[in-house]
Amino acid sequence: MVRLLEARGVPVITLKGENKVGYLGEPIYNKDEEIQGFFVDGAKGIGRRYIELDDILRMGKDRCVIYSEASVRKINKIRHLIKERNPLEETLGRDVYDGNGKSVGVVRDLAFSMETGTIEGIELSRGFMEDLRVGRRLLSLGSSVEIKDNHITVKDGEQHD
Repeated sequence: MVRLLEARGVPVITLKGENKVGYLGEPIYNKDEEIQGFFVDGAKGIGRRYIELDDILRMGKDRCVIYSEASVRKINKIRHLIKERNPLEETLGRDVYDGNGKSVGVVRDLAFSMETGTIEGIELSRGFMEDLRVGRRLLSLGSSVEIKDNHITVKDGEQHD
């Protein structure tokens, strides 16, 4: 899984020619709230540009690799199909509690599948020192996670990756 906020801002590089075509921007969601692609900030041309998730060969903390500049397209061709935000983005910064009401962390990022574009997990922070000591934890979304207006509850027994 790829962490959403971690991916934003990385350079978009072409495999063919190794040219930088811009920087990975905000995600673009389809009507099923799956990531369909990403805006490309700083791309050449007039108007907003994007790349389809299927055109991304590799995505990491330091770069996003696409085959060629032809993968960067004008956004107006798909404008009617996209949503600007996924409701799960609203969980960023929310507190997460276990079934007993004990705090288990705060949502710091969302993780998605490169194959499907589905947001499959949330990254939890337990504070700066704890993050340094043991790292952040990834909580898989599923039936054991309940998202409420101002916090998230994890049922007892939920395993963290």
